Amino acid sequence: MPTRKTTTVKSTAKKATARARKSVPARAKTASVTLQARVDGNFAEELLAHDAVVLGLDGPSEVVREGLKLVHRRAQEQSLIDTYDAFYQGQRAPLPAGVPDEDAD
Repeated sequence: MPTRKTTTVKSTAKKATARARKSVPARAKTASVTLQARVDGNFAEELLAHDAVVLGLDGPSEVVREGLKLVHRRAQEQSLIDTYDAFYQGQRAPLPAGVPDEDAD
């Protein structure tokens, strides 16, 4: 039985980035680009009829743009978390001078 290759988020992101770079024309680097996703019909209906209204978003394009902004922000946060973890090697970051440690009791 063949073994299944394990993919990590980083390797998937690298592949997606490489594909995007190859498929996006040079002029698109400064212009807008169309990204598409296929979603379940019921989910799309809920997004547009309920979620978009609650958030004051005008139509599917604005819903997708806001969703992509959230994904991007989450990726930036995760990158920062990973950087801190690597720097502090999994240990708790030291507190600034003068800040009492709550665990010191």
